[in-house]
Amino acid sequence: SWVGINLDTGNFVSDDPYRDMEQCSPFTVNVQFKTSYRTPEGKVVPIDFNRVANILRAANYQGFVALEYEDEQPYEEIPRFFEKMASSLG
Repeated sequence: SWVGINLDTGNFVSDDPYRDMEQCSPFTVNVQFKTSYRTPEGKVVPIDFNRVANILRAANYQGFVALEYEDEQPYEEIPRFFEKMASSLG
């Protein structure tokens, strides 16, 4: 099929975003990896890089993963998060 999901890890505002990612992952054709997500109460929580990587591996995801960073100090933080993402997914 030529239809799939752009799995954006920051767009799951639920009590169990990782479960939601697992449910979507078999249909994923692209991943936008954010460094945090929001709880239903609005609290910003750091994403578990290894847990997301394991979800993608379990789904046998073979596509691209793009870091999408929207927080403070991008020039300082993007290289650090990129390394963390690469080591988790590598």
